[in-house]
Amino acid sequence: MEGNPNILAWIALVLCVPVSMFMIARWRAAVSVPLVIVGGQMFLPSNLGWEVPHLMYVNKDVLVPLGALLGCYFFRRSSIARARPFRGYDLFLVLRLVTLLGSCMTNQEALVFPKGTVPGLSFASYVGNALAIFLYWWPTIFLGRTVIKTSRDLKTLFVIFAGAATVYTFFVLIELRMSPQLNMWIYGYRQTPFVMTLRAGGFRPMAFMRHGLNLAFFLSVCVCAATALGRVKGRVFGIKARYIALYLMVVLIFDHSLGALLYAALGMPLIWVASARTQTRVAAVLALLAFCYPLARATGLVPVKEINAFVLEKFGQDRAGSLGLRLNEEEYIMTRTLERPWFGWGPGGRSFRLDPVTGENRSVTDGLWALVFGSDGVLGYALYFGMLFYPVWRSRRALKQLPTKQDQTFVAALAVIGAIYIVELIPNSSIDPYITFLTAVLAGVVGRGLQPDEDAVPAPSEARDDWPAEAPRRYA
Repeated sequence: MEGNPNILAWIALVLCVPVSMFMIARWRAAVSVPLVIVGGQMFLPSNLGWEVPHLMYVNKDVLVPLGALLGCYFFRRSSIARARPFRGYDLFLVLRLVTLLGSCMTNQEALVFPKGTVPGLSFASYVGNALAIFLYWWPTIFLGRTVIKTSRDLKTLFVIFAGAATVYTFFVLIELRMSPQLNMWIYGYRQTPFVMTLRAGGFRPMAFMRHGLNLAFFLSVCVCAATALGRVKGRVFGIKARYIALYLMVVLIFDHSLGALLYAALGMPLIWVASARTQTRVAAVLALLAFCYPLARATGLVPVKEINAFVLEKFGQDRAGSLGLRLNEEEYIMTRTLERPWFGWGPGGRSFRLDPVTGENRSVTDGLWALVFGSDGVLGYALYFGMLFYPVWRSRRALKQLPTKQDQTFVAALAVIGAIYIVELIPNSSIDPYITFLTAVLAGVVGRGLQPDEDAVPAPSEARDDWPAEAPRRYA
């Protein structure tokens, strides 16, 4: 980061848990939990937190979902009463912690260099990393698969995301004009070096997110959400959702992020034109191809040279050079991981390109698949990405269990978003709680279906479609 976080940044982090719990107490869980998770991502300071020695790093990605979970436990216990923790979809995470133990126990030897040493791993290493993984993933997964239960809940979820992105474009437009300064003005520091925000003769906004890529991907997800809402003639702030989708797409075009724009350009027409069944089939194929990417790299099926040449011709030397560097680093990690294929080299950067003299990390690796594949091996990768892939694949058969076309439209859109998420994790590591929450919502719906709206407590503003479409304090 650049600059020094001010007192307001630390106060915001300290208060995020009680504020999250307060919001859960005010609104029913299907409204408040998504608001808490997406709101924390939008407005709390990023790349800032506390290092717990030998255990984990605590930041907003950990604190906000934890606050939401505590709020549900104390104030909305009925919303999670029938959920069974660590079963069903949660088993992906449980088994991943088991494979992490294998990674730590098979990498106990230190890597010794002439002027440095990379320490080996131990059971203490496992405890710290397992706790970090558990707190980062499980509260979000548990809440996502649990609190969205009815058709009304599902529609409200899409309204929240479309409305949240619409509000956020106010900050995006400020930074497009004045450069990414909001985090510096409010919290006293910049999340990434300023030079990283320069793009195509302009600026790539960050607002309060950790990187411009994260903000751009958030907009692309919300374009898909608004498009699905527009297809069922929904509204956001009283405006037809299809107009909101077009507006978000225009803002995304000026955001200077090619990857996110391509995702939206794929998802928007697919969701608007294709049937729900076609959407889930396309999403399943796309997710399967991304899931099998390491196998394709290992067998030489990815035409690296041709891809580099195409990018160089169409998008210039800067993007081609960046892509070429990533592909070369992927090749190195792939080769190194095949020396220990099942459990990998463990956490701590042991799978990276290390300096032959000092042992310092010389790798520049952005793709999450390569990070996971190198540290956790084949088994860890299969569980990590399988957790994201499974609900997308399962969505094909779940459509017949849904009672209305509106429900099918929303579930198909979640499948498309889930597939785009997996694809995004090949070149980048844009993991954020809000998108994990959406994936878990899809897993919950395809696993158990949706309850009839009659089982839910009716909302006083049921006739309204505009966000948040709920009144406070009255819901169990």
